[in-house]
Amino acid sequence: MSQKRFLDYGTTADASKTKVMHHQMFSAQVLRVDEPFFSALAPDQLLINHHAVIFDNGIMLTEDEVQTKIIATSYGSASYTIYYEHEDEDIIGGVAATLQVVPGLLTTVINGVILGWVVYPGGSVPLDNTMLYANWRGPVVNGQPFEESVIWVSSTAAVPISNSTSLSFNSSSAVWETVPISQQIDYSPRFISRNLADINQKIRVFSGTTNVDFVRVSGVPGANEFNLDGNGLVTFNVANVGESVAIADITYGANARIWINGSATDAGYADTVMTFPVKNIPIRTVFFEYVVVDDYTVDPVEIFDAEGNAASFTISKSEHLDGQISRLTVRLIGGIFQGVHGEAFTVRLRATTQPSGMGADLRCRASVYDLPI
Repeated sequence: MSQKRFLDYGTTADASKTKVMHHQMFSAQVLRVDEPFFSALAPDQLLINHHAVIFDNGIMLTEDEVQTKIIATSYGSASYTIYYEHEDEDIIGGVAATLQVVPGLLTTVINGVILGWVVYPGGSVPLDNTMLYANWRGPVVNGQPFEESVIWVSSTAAVPISNSTSLSFNSSSAVWETVPISQQIDYSPRFISRNLADINQKIRVFSGTTNVDFVRVSGVPGANEFNLDGNGLVTFNVANVGESVAIADITYGANARIWINGSATDAGYADTVMTFPVKNIPIRTVFFEYVVVDDYTVDPVEIFDAEGNAASFTISKSEHLDGQISRLTVRLIGGIFQGVHGEAFTVRLRATTQPSGMGADLRCRASVYDLPI
């Protein structure tokens, strides 16, 4: 085949040459979207925001109106792939692309571009955002590189952990105290987030006497509640006087781990707190990887977004009992997980074991990746 140069000096520019150039530079992909790309409108509408795509043949398509598709919300569960289909024809103006909704989770389509997927759980429940997966945007668009932050669990925690009859707290930012008759403990020397607004200070208080997480309140605390003022003074209720409590500032993720069980016949758990910096594109998923030896599992307790507010999330697990690595997948559904000025979000994870249980935690990854396949 002879050499060809496209749009060299003095050559004509036409549609066919432009398509050939695009074909060399792009695979079929989504180029640009207005967030949120996919959103649900109950009971059964999928809304697709403004976007641009390119087909494998080099033709680009832009859509400046919100597209609506009906998703069947029946009793049975079902999965769907949403994609454009386009046949290139050499006629003036070409032909329109059609927006398709077909059963199954497809990874490729002929003459098309996949926009995303819907995983419907069944039960005739209304469609919501937890069921929607928008496809990854192509890497050729500024601001859409693949981004991840990885935290390896400390070496002391990555060895197999088994249940015991003792209670311990391993964290440089935590302290065990006995609630005095005055009902107040001065936590100011360890209160690293005291310069933040109250809503952004994440202080954990745990009772080693009753194995209960205390609830923070702004007013007078009741039983199993506490109040923290701006100076680091923790106030308790008289009902908790004499209890041994662990206080930790987990705002920035101290990797605090606490292993709890009352006796050799009780279940136990360990909490791990991790902080991730956000990127200039939204973090969408947190993956936690661990190994199950026996009767061991991991779940998220709470997640605080980049503005310090509680975030909404869904979880799924791929757990193995044969020594392979298990994975907990946490999809970040509601909250702010994007920024450029040093913002971060915090994840608190809880490993649970039965009396004979044992497991090992490996690493936690925060990723912009979010696909159902």
